[in-house]
Amino acid sequence: MLVRLSHSEFRFEIRDGDIISPRIEPAEPLKNQCRHFLNCVTSGERPISSGVEGRNVVKVLETVNRSIENQGIQMEVESHSDYIHSNVNVFKATAGAVR
Repeated sequence: MLVRLSHSEFRFEIRDGDIISPRIEPAEPLKNQCRHFLNCVTSGERPISSGVEGRNVVKVLETVNRSIENQGIQMEVESHSDYIHSNVNVFKATAGAVR
């Protein structure tokens, strides 16, 4: 059962006790990801995340954008595997692949 709390229903909790705060070096995540990808291309290594995972992230981000454009209504993330963005010309995209 999924329970969704609105902002007003969320309770703030104060906890007492030890807190461990690991040191994290400041970095630019997108730059790191691009560097990792380029390293994988040149070295032949397998990337940490696959193209499928990247596609799924893009689907979620596109759904967030559609929701924002529609006054924040809840929307379903596209789930079919043959998902192609609406601005992609399928014939152009496949013509270059078939030789």
